[in-house]
Amino acid sequence: MRTNRLFYIFMLLILWLAGTSCIEEFSPDIDDYSDQLVVDGLITNQDEYYEVTLSKTSPLDNMEFRPFEGASVSVEDSDGNTYDFAEVSPGKYQNDNFTGAPGVAYKLHIATPTGKKYESDFQEMPPSVPIDTVYPEIATKPTENPDYDEVGYQFYLSTDDPENEAMYFLWKLEETYEYNADHTLEYTFSGSFEPYPNPTEFFTCWKTNDLKDFYLFDASILNDVNIQELPLNYVNTETKKLSIRYSLLVDQFVLSEQAYEFFRSVQEMNSGDDLFYSTQPYQIEGNITCIDDPEEKVLGQFMVAGKSTNRIFVTRPPDTYFYYEECPINTQGVPFIFNYHPSDYPIYLTLTPNLEMGIVGKGCVDCREHGGSLQPPDFW
Repeated sequence: MRTNRLFYIFMLLILWLAGTSCIEEFSPDIDDYSDQLVVDGLITNQDEYYEVTLSKTSPLDNMEFRPFEGASVSVEDSDGNTYDFAEVSPGKYQNDNFTGAPGVAYKLHIATPTGKKYESDFQEMPPSVPIDTVYPEIATKPTENPDYDEVGYQFYLSTDDPENEAMYFLWKLEETYEYNADHTLEYTFSGSFEPYPNPTEFFTCWKTNDLKDFYLFDASILNDVNIQELPLNYVNTETKKLSIRYSLLVDQFVLSEQAYEFFRSVQEMNSGDDLFYSTQPYQIEGNITCIDDPEEKVLGQFMVAGKSTNRIFVTRPPDTYFYYEECPINTQGVPFIFNYHPSDYPIYLTLTPNLEMGIVGKGCVDCREHGGSLQPPDFW
């Protein structure tokens, strides 16, 4: 295809230019990794849905999730039990009929619709370690504007294993926050002005995000497994995240050394600023093997880990100015509102502090336009 030819020409040009520098070249063997199986699975000691995601690699010039459908997926434990995973959506396989136990080993089995088989080694579950505390501290960071410093919450974690059995840790984070639309919805216009019966109906939302970054710690270098003041995420006042109430959920995983090394490689890859000279994702293979062809490269990881969680809530930082922009209110456009075409209806209007009517966009009066939900989560 023409697109692929252009891609290869571009790659050759980049590598030729690199030949005159001191940077080590990277020569991607793209064909060797095309259409490969990617596995993402997790078993913990928590009573929760366990999920295995199967997908196929996509080209560098067209990155997308390509689900692998129709597979038979199961997990076998070292006590001789087998647990089948049902495909609940394309490429997503789940089971909620068992709970992992520390000291028990688990093996993942995958069979494709064509009969090809993949499996992991047995992975023994380490014991979980409770999180001692997660807490925020007000922190400032310099900005390009000399008139003010960025302000926000820096979150920290402390944890301790008195048994000194946990050697490798991973933390993943989920944030939830409450926020308001910029303005209340006072009127709509669809040929005539109509007062909106409930101006705050779409004013307050809650939004949940899985944070991209994860955190690792190698405790094998410590005499005592006592981790203090480990920095997690930083949330500033340049957005609405801290404007009302913010919650951080921390999942702590105790890993095997093999799983730790896998995630360390992923972390190093993601920290690279240069696409062509940083570590490439093609080089990171996990613990899945193709039984029919051991030379086949399989990406991803089947992880068995001891898990513990901690959720905290914080409110708006006191005496702190927020720097996010609010939607402008177009009061001057109201006299000309009858010139709008019906295809623009409905037109949304709010009131200024001086009770002057003004036109705003839908996202200014409907918080759902920014990805949130009108219903608070159960834990809120």
